[in-house]
Amino acid sequence: MKKIAFLTVSLLFAIAFGSCNGEKKNLTDKEILILIFKSANGENWNDNLRKNWCSEQPLNEWANVKTDEQGRVTELYLIGDSIKGSLPAAIGGLTELKKLTVVLKNYKMETPDCIPAEIGELTNLEELTLVVNSKGRVNTPSLAKLTKLTQLDISGFDDYPDLTGLTALTNLEMNGIKGALPPSLYTLTELNRLFIRTDNYDGQLSPDIANLKKLTFLLIDHTAGFIGKVNIPDAELPASLWTMTELKRIFLRGISTKGTLPKEMGNMKNLTNMSLIDLGLTGEIPAEVFSLPNLKELSIYDCKLSGTIPVAVGNCTTLETLWLHDNELTGSIPREIGKLINLKSLKLDNNQLTGAIPAELGQCKKLGEGVFVDFSKNKLSTDIPASVKALPKFEKFKF
Repeated sequence: MKKIAFLTVSLLFAIAFGSCNGEKKNLTDKEILILIFKSANGENWNDNLRKNWCSEQPLNEWANVKTDEQGRVTELYLIGDSIKGSLPAAIGGLTELKKLTVVLKNYKMETPDCIPAEIGELTNLEELTLVVNSKGRVNTPSLAKLTKLTQLDISGFDDYPDLTGLTALTNLEMNGIKGALPPSLYTLTELNRLFIRTDNYDGQLSPDIANLKKLTFLLIDHTAGFIGKVNIPDAELPASLWTMTELKRIFLRGISTKGTLPKEMGNMKNLTNMSLIDLGLTGEIPAEVFSLPNLKELSIYDCKLSGTIPVAVGNCTTLETLWLHDNELTGSIPREIGKLINLKSLKLDNNQLTGAIPAELGQCKKLGEGVFVDFSKNKLSTDIPASVKALPKFEKFKF
């Protein structure tokens, strides 16, 4: 009986995966989905996630699956705490996929290929999200053939992917990957949005970043989170960065140890949000930055900026957030700051500011509507003007 059972299983395996002469059988989309279900802990998926999976219902009634008129799978979303293990190589047979999202837990260190190389054969993909939570090495699949991709989110892999040929990309997000940014990144001239988050960044931002002329949102965040400190590379921000005049939002943290802020920042007329954090910046804040007509948030902190706060700060009446804390700023707070009628949050703590808090600050009626207002750890006078005390959120202020 055991021998018969073994032969039966062997025969089924041969039917599913190939004939006796070694030819590979083309699996149906349904058969591939069933293999994914079994490989990715499907028996333990929650009820909503596994609804109709492995049933006789049409595939477009299976949870998180969408099909075209011919019944081919075009969208697949594998998202949930119970999705664990690995994906089968057979996923490469879902050749009509246009959108694929995989968020996978892989805590077995012996499965570095939990995302199979066959992902790279899905040449109709337009949007791809691959997120792996793993305690061991995870190999990065080749994406070279996925030339139709417009959106890519890849997280938790050991190496950055080679992005050569992915010239249709408009949105790119890469998280938790180690090392230097790939040179191929700077060839993606259609990029509109670039997000990179890591706790292990190496090298420096290339001057070629300016090749990305359509970029409107740039975020590179090198941080260990709330605990610990990262090793910041001995590098300087490239001068070409400040020529990227299409940028609306820029967030950079922990990717340089030196440098100054150039006057050319004043040419970035589309900027609404600028955050420059823990970059080792020295020198003064250029007055030109306060001429930006659309700027709502200016955060330059945990740096080594010196000199005074420019009186030109009063020109930037669109500002809602101004954070210049944890620098080496000196002198007094300029009276012109009272012209910032939209200001909601102000952090000037941990500097070397002197003198009195200007009474003109009382004209900033929205001050305190934001997260913080902090003047502490300076050398400021303890006499607070009555106009400031009269502000609606004064009780939130820290001196």
